[in-house]
Amino acid sequence: MAKKPKGKTTMKSEPITAKHHDPCAMCGKLVRHIGKKYCSHDCYINTRRFTFERMVERFWERVQKDDGCWEWTGATSAAGYGVFGKNTKLWFAHRFSYELSNGPIPDGMFVCHQCDNPRCVRPDHLFLGSHKDNMKDMCLKGRQSKGEAHSRIIKRARHHAED
Repeated sequence: MAKKPKGKTTMKSEPITAKHHDPCAMCGKLVRHIGKKYCSHDCYINTRRFTFERMVERFWERVQKDDGCWEWTGATSAAGYGVFGKNTKLWFAHRFSYELSNGPIPDGMFVCHQCDNPRCVRPDHLFLGSHKDNMKDMCLKGRQSKGEAHSRIIKRARHHAED
């Protein structure tokens, strides 16, 4: 029978290698603890920061570019407009796209679609206009509700107002 060594035994530690550890999701250094995603608390915190660069990156991840409209593939509002955000702050995708290309939108102005596609975020399909301009554009393109459709909308609005 073999004798057990007396005293403390030490395990030989192996150098950290990619074979045993994954790279940090933030900085790429090897993570010391198997199963963890980050090499340090700082790297974990930095991934949680919602920087403008990260917001732009998230925006373009949700856009499908084609020859015509650039379709928003993320979440949409009830009216069909693209929306995205972080925590409780939401942005309309077409407005964000316009601001990326043209700068800030003046107060009270609308970002309108030449293509009449609420999911479109292609900057050259978007233009600024007042509420009056937007309503005029809607009427010229025949998108306003008329007849039966209009009466259904009015009845629904009255019903909700009574609740």
